[in-house]
Amino acid sequence: MSPYRLFIFDRFGRTVEEERSFPAADDRTAILVAEGWRSARKAELWQGNRQIEVWISGSRRRSI
Repeated sequence: MSPYRLFIFDRFGRTVEEERSFPAADDRTAILVAEGWRSARKAELWQGNRQIEVWISGSRRRSI
């Protein structure tokens, strides 16, 4: 299990309103967990210094 961090932004998408740390077996599992927590707000999923995913205005965009 690897540690992941989810940053959930305010409704304007400017300020981190909530941060959640959790373990997951892989990126796909972490994405599914994060999608359940973020609602439709902007969010970023990280593993260490590697950005896994970015969600903007309810949509999903894969990060590099």
